[in-house]
Amino acid sequence: MKLSRLRTVAREPLMQFLLAGAVLLGANRLLSPAQAEDPGSDRITVSQPMLAAMRASFIQASGHEPDRAEMQALIDRRVDAEVLYREALRLGLHLEDVIVRREMERKMRFVIEDLDPLPEPTSDDLQRWLDTHAEQYAEPATVSFDHVFVSRARHAVQLPFVAAERLASLRAQPDAFAGLSDPLPAGAKVIDADRQRLEKDFGRPFADAVLGLPQGPWSEPLQSSLGLHLVRITGQRAGRAVSVEQAGKRLVVDVRAAQREAANRRALERLRERYRVEVAGEPGTAS
Repeated sequence: MKLSRLRTVAREPLMQFLLAGAVLLGANRLLSPAQAEDPGSDRITVSQPMLAAMRASFIQASGHEPDRAEMQALIDRRVDAEVLYREALRLGLHLEDVIVRREMERKMRFVIEDLDPLPEPTSDDLQRWLDTHAEQYAEPATVSFDHVFVSRARHAVQLPFVAAERLASLRAQPDAFAGLSDPLPAGAKVIDADRQRLEKDFGRPFADAVLGLPQGPWSEPLQSSLGLHLVRITGQRAGRAVSVEQAGKRLVVDVRAAQREAANRRALERLRERYRVEVAGEPGTAS
């Protein structure tokens, strides 16, 4: 079979599916090399542990013991997968197909992680990470405010004039704002909103402006994508750092992810020492 024909076959969806399965079968050998056979051998052995695993998997899926025909079908599928795996290796399809190579790379990363398990992060590990990434876990600054909304959709070109009239009314009677606002899902009062919520509801320019307002007086009109807003700050809470206990599970997950990434990097560096890397057209890049 010509190489071009092999490449065409390897790109077919069915063949890619079969090759991916074959790659997983082959990569599993890395985790249990004692059971592996020589891919170049003409012997295929279906061992007792394999049969037991097939039977257990069938029972879990179907709820009953496989009969003779069902067991034979399981064996046939296992043998078919082994045949496909060995033939794929013999034809070099794993060298030509990007999907297969990517699957092998992914499986090898799992192998690296299995061979290098990490202990649970200590309290010192968690505290060091929190100290250097405090801003990621700090409780954000929040603001509470009353506001009168002037809708662009409702007032169009009259928008700034309507806003100016309502601001004059508010400055004359600061607490008489309940009936001045156009309808808005957020309502006339916003309580303990952080930057993320403000940006989601009103946009970043509005959030920047509101978080910089002093508490007490009604503001000049502030623009959002919906229209103009007259805002009176009624409460402010500064952002504050948290403890390891307050950061909770999120901190543990982040530290474990960082430790795993570092361990994987070290493992890859050790593997790279076995190879000489040369980049075409760039002298001095060999390593």
